[in-house]
Amino acid sequence: MKKMFVLGVISLVSSTAMAATTTYETRAVNNGVNNADYKASWDAQTSAITTQVLADFNDSKVPGNVSGGFSHLKIDFNTQNSGSEWGFRLAPDAGLGGAIYLDGIQIGKDTSDLWWDGNWNNASEIFSRVNLSVAAGNHVFEGYWVENCCNGGQGAQFTLNNGQNWQTTSNLASPAAVPVPATLWLFSSGLMGLMGYSRRKQGQSLVA
Repeated sequence: MKKMFVLGVISLVSSTAMAATTTYETRAVNNGVNNADYKASWDAQTSAITTQVLADFNDSKVPGNVSGGFSHLKIDFNTQNSGSEWGFRLAPDAGLGGAIYLDGIQIGKDTSDLWWDGNWNNASEIFSRVNLSVAAGNHVFEGYWVENCCNGGQGAQFTLNNGQNWQTTSNLASPAAVPVPATLWLFSSGLMGLMGYSRRKQGQSLVA
C-alpha cells in the first residue's frame, strides 16, 4: 500500500514535464503568395531559408533586419499535460496575413494586415485559439505569415487555462512548464525514506 502511494506521488510530480524546440525560419517571396493556403505557399517558394533555433519567440524579428518576407514558426513540444484547456496565440508582423496550425491542422487564419505593436490586448491584430484538446505525447504548433514592408517585433504564447495565465514559449520549452511546489518533492522524498526505513525494520525483525 505504501509503495503504491509513493508511486502515485512520484507520478504527480512528473506529470507536468515538458520539452520543446522552437525554430524560426524566414525566406524571400519569389513565387507569389497564395493566401488560401499559407503553408503550401511557403513550400512553393524557391528562395533560400534562414533558420534560427530560439529559446523564446518574444519580440523576435526577421534575421538581419531584412524588410519583409515569408516567416515560419515551428514549435515541436512533448507534454504529459493532456486536456482541453490549451491555447496558443501568435502576434506576427504580417502585412499580407497568415495562418496557425496545430499538428498540421489549421486552427486560425487572417488575410488582413496584422501588426500587434507589442500589445497582447489588441486581439484583432493577433492569431488566438483556445479550448484546444491536447493529448499527452508529441505535438507541433506552427505559424506561416508574410510581411511586405518593415521588420517589426513578433511574439508567441501558450496557455493551459483556456486563455488565462498566458506564458511565453520559453516556458513551453523548459523542463517543467508548471513548477511543482518544493514541499511536494520533500513530501515524496520523505515517504520514500520512510518506506526504506520500514523495510529495514521488517528485515531486522525477521533476523531476530
